Order: sequence, then C-alpha cells, then structure tokens
Amino acid sequence: MKIVIKGVKTMQNCFSIDFLTINVKNISSEELLILLCDSVSNKDLSVENFAFREFGGMRGYSRSYAFLNEDFIRLSFHPEHPDFGVSIQLTGQGCKYLTEKDFINLVLAIRHKEKPYSITRLDIAYDDFKRVLPLQEMYQAVDNFIDYNTSISTKINRTSLQFYNGMFNNIRYKNFEIGTRTSTGRVRLYDKRAEQKIDELDYWYRLELELRQEKSQAFIDLFVDGHSLSDLYISALNSILRFVDDRYEGNGKAHCPNAIWYDEFLVELGNCSSKSIFRE
Repeated sequence: MKIVIKGVKTMQNCFSIDFLTINVKNISSEELLILLCDSVSNKDLSVENFAFREFGGMRGYSRSYAFLNEDFIRLSFHPEHPDFGVSIQLTGQGCKYLTEKDFINLVLAIRHKEKPYSITRLDIAYDDFKRVLPLQEMYQAVDNFIDYNTSISTKINRTSLQFYNGMFNNIRYKNFEIGTRTSTGRVRLYDKRAEQKIDELDYWYRLELELRQEKSQAFIDLFVDGHSLSDLYISALNSILRFVDDRYEGNGKAHCPNAIWYDEFLVELGNCSSKSIFRE
C-alpha cells in the first residue's frame, strides 16, 4: 500500500499532525477499534485489517491490535488492568492515513460516547519546501543560547539542546533539538530531505513540535473545537520558546520582544489568535 507524504507531491508548505497517542478509559479495545474505523474516511482502515497480537504495542500493556500487523497504527490494552484504559497510537506513517477531519471525527466520537480521554503525546509538523524557515538566524540564536544563555526565552534547560550536523546528496545540513522526553514541549528542526533520503529534492526542512500532557490535551481540544492548525502551532511554539531581541535582555528574557526576524517568520506562518492558551 503506497504512502504519499503530505506536501511532497505539491511541494506546498503545510502543517500536519505527525504523531498522536490517545488514552481512553471505560471502553473495551473492540469498541474503541470500531470507533476508530467508523470515524475515518479511509476505507482501508477497517476492523478486518487489524491483527490481534498477544503482546502490548506500548509499554505497560499486554495485548494489542495492529493495522496490517505493523506498528504505525495500533491499539494497546491490558485485559487484567482495565483501569489502564485503551491507547491508540499513530506514528508519522500512521497519521498519513487520516485527514484533519478524521482526527476531529475520532475525538468527537469519543466525546459522544462520554468516555474520559487524554492526549498523552502529539507531534505537529511544519514542512518547509519554499525556504520560509529563517535557518541561519535560528542557528545563530541557538549558538547564543548555548554559549551565553541569550537570544531564546524558554523554561527548558539549555543543557538539553543538541546540534546534529551531516551531509546528504552533497548538501550539508544542520539539525537541532530543544527539550527532553519528559518536557511538556519539545522543538526539533531537521532536514527532512536527508532523513527520508529523497534525491529529487535539494531542500525540505521540518520544524516539529512534540507536545505532552496539558499542552497536547489543550491543542487537540482546541483543534476539535474549531481553531486552525496554524494558529495553534504558533501558539504552542511560543509557549515552548521564543527567539527574542537581545537588545532588551536587561529587562529579563521573558519580557523581551520577539526578534524582528522571528516576528516576520510568524507572519509568514499565519496570524495567531490564541497566543495565551498554552501554559509557558
């Protein structure tokens, strides 16, 4: 079954959900599996195409259902511990089977059943094919943050920041990551062209947010209630970090205005009407 990577075919910059984990309580695995399949428009996602496995697809679970007997869409549960709930996990590959409307329909269906649910992890990607990302300014700000604790306002410890350098198809790239697996918000900038080993492209960067706990829950709830992915993405990004104007750092970075180049980048992404909805 062929997977078409969102955005690549049209080479248009886009936002997308790239990883999702939902835990649902007071529901059987079979009921949630049917709910998932009934909520999506892709007819390949049918109950018959999920294989039962006598091992958990996620840590702490002992049983699972896996789409096409693969790991990119799976439901995990523990028959002896129904209090664990049932978890749906979609990796980046799995998310490509769902449209934005499908994600909304799934959450609405869970709400309609009046089942308690939590979004334990959510990755949101911005794919850039048109060189919108201000890479050099970001690299310099990250260097300043590492060396002098300037240029970036965030509550994440700078020791968690990592750079990765490499080359693919004779083109050098530089990736960075801010945050840890325990952070409620994490930011990754990387060369997607190199990661996917796509020879036909000379540029494709991704700025990805990994959200957990209250950030992931707030994002999905607001998305389902009608906020756009672009507005929520900008709001979530600003709740994790901001690139600030160093000239004002005497007042404390939290009170510094954004760097001019960062504001221009946010305008390129789209206006944000929900700047204060995420906890910093």
